[in-house]
Amino acid sequence: MSSTPAPPRRAFLGFTTRSLLICVVLGAATIALVHLARVVGVLFFGIAPWLGRPSALIPYFVLLIVAAILVPHAGSALLASLVATVGGVGTMALMAGLMVEIAFLIARAVQRRRRGELAPPDDRSWLWWSIVAGWLVGLNSFALLFTFQEFLALPAGLMLAGLGVRLAAGLVYGWLGWLIVRGLLRAGFDPIGTRKGRRLTAEEAASGSAS
Repeated sequence: MSSTPAPPRRAFLGFTTRSLLICVVLGAATIALVHLARVVGVLFFGIAPWLGRPSALIPYFVLLIVAAILVPHAGSALLASLVATVGGVGTMALMAGLMVEIAFLIARAVQRRRRGELAPPDDRSWLWWSIVAGWLVGLNSFALLFTFQEFLALPAGLMLAGLGVRLAAGLVYGWLGWLIVRGLLRAGFDPIGTRKGRRLTAEEAASGSAS
């Protein structure tokens, strides 16, 4: 007689233990990316303030997009960004996580309304929303540039160049986040933890029929 696997235990705010670990690991890895973006931003700010602080050349928020796709739960990107913030990178990661979270809250709402359920993590529909998340982060980063006198002193053309760089980076980094998720899934990574349950169920069914 076969038995169905027990539903995953909700460890914190509706997150499973596995999904919490995914958010924590991705948030911890984001710390290194944010620090790198800060260093590069400081190096370039004196000669090219429109590249910004943090630097748009570093995909410091890409793992927050990965968290939002891998963990289809409200607050996953924000949780990962909180880990990075607590890790000492300040509000930069938190603001990026908030932008990513907004994009994917809308994405999940749209998908549930149209399909009745969420698409699988490797579905191409997430690519578009990953790019939207990248654009929101870029626009937020661009708005923060207006708090720097060096940026305000630039001609309008260079300001627009800064906006263009951020929109282009948002597109590339959003696509990169989706590619990372697809690569992880094709390599056998299981973000939900259901594959083991399926195997156990099949084995139990086989042993039950044999007996």
